[in-house]
Amino acid sequence: MSRSAAAGLAALLAVGGGATAAVAATWQWHPWAMNPDATFTVTLPSGATCEYRAGAVSGASAETTEAVRAFIAANDIVEMADVDGAIAEARADGQTMYDDNGELRPAGPGTELYNADFEYQSALNLAVSELVSDHLRARGILTPYSLDMQADCGDE
Repeated sequence: MSRSAAAGLAALLAVGGGATAAVAATWQWHPWAMNPDATFTVTLPSGATCEYRAGAVSGASAETTEAVRAFIAANDIVEMADVDGAIAEARADGQTMYDDNGELRPAGPGTELYNADFEYQSALNLAVSELVSDHLRARGILTPYSLDMQADCGDE
């Protein structure tokens, strides 16, 4: 994993904790997720099951946008994504999260802030992003794109 990818995972870990609490009280699917490009189910380390929806694809070109949409619709992107590899690399690089006081603290296994489900979801997001980017590069598509994913884990 590149340093920028590791930093991206660290940013997900840093931002996600506060967002999770805020979203829980008012949760609903984003408008784009009402008609997603792909849906899939994930079982988290805790055993919780989450429905994911992927979509809201945008890119610098119509070719890029369509290539992303077609790839995620036609493939089991969770099975293909290297989530375990993303977790291993994030742990090797060190995981951090902001605590309730706004202090950046260690958040990997064995720390007070560690949450295996959150680690998995963050790694899944990164691994899917890398998978889609690799797919585009293999086809000579080098323009940037955006892909949103939203999960419903019930009460988890």
